[in-house]
Amino acid sequence: MESVRQAAADAVRLARVREHFRQIIERQELPPLPIVVTKVLRMLDDPDLNMRHLCRVLSDDAALASRILAVARSAHYGQRTLPTTLLAAVQVMGLRDLRNVIVSIVTHSLFKCSGLVAEALWSHSLAVALASRILSSCLGQRDPEQAFLTGLLHDVGQMILLRGDREGYSKLAREAHQNKWQIAEKERELYGFDHAQLGATLLDSWNFDAEIRAAVQVHHGDQKDIDPKSLAALLVTADFLACRAGLGFYAAAPVPVAEIMHTFTFDNEEVLEHAVEEVLQAFNTESALLRSA
Repeated sequence: MESVRQAAADAVRLARVREHFRQIIERQELPPLPIVVTKVLRMLDDPDLNMRHLCRVLSDDAALASRILAVARSAHYGQRTLPTTLLAAVQVMGLRDLRNVIVSIVTHSLFKCSGLVAEALWSHSLAVALASRILSSCLGQRDPEQAFLTGLLHDVGQMILLRGDREGYSKLAREAHQNKWQIAEKERELYGFDHAQLGATLLDSWNFDAEIRAAVQVHHGDQKDIDPKSLAALLVTADFLACRAGLGFYAAAPVPVAEIMHTFTFDNEEVLEHAVEEVLQAFNTESALLRSA
């Protein structure tokens, strides 16, 4: 009987999330993934990718193409001869960096709301993305690109809430900080669902892979239900590292459970502090690059 009631409650919450998401789309407060970006991300999954064809598709979006060229010409890549064509830019960056920059461009466009709350959310998302990449290298079993994208997009549901209710959500964020509340709990009280559920709905509409969607959806759930070696566990730990580095979003992330901390050897304080320093260094190095995109 209890399982039936729980299933009914879950169905009600899901219906609320979908309705809120539908209303935002209809009010044109949240654009769908651009057609060119959708095509390019699909092409990047093709083992028989034709680079010239890829660049022709990229060139259909002049703004996207110019930003990719600008990133490839940045000091980050240290090229003596700067690329002057899109093909040369893609060759300098490589396909993994290209995917990350494209998604960061789209994500950053969602975060272009005025105000300190939106700015703090973007900085936190970038820090978690970089921490996720670092942690994936620690495990040696996971694609750093997938981890980076998961971190970058993990709180996109908060941006949807901020776009749909800027004043109300900004107030909620500030009060969560002042009172040391868990922000997801207050979201559920105010909206009937939390940003993790809403973010997973957006990623589903963008056809992101199921593992990324699942990690985003459960990153504020019960950690005892999370496999310590899963992408979700990596995301929870990256969120914690970013907050420990002073790059959180208004409310501190909970400390991962012992099993997850042990997976990354963070039960050793020295190892943990070294990882925090790595996140800070990576953020300082790459934030300017991704913001310019």
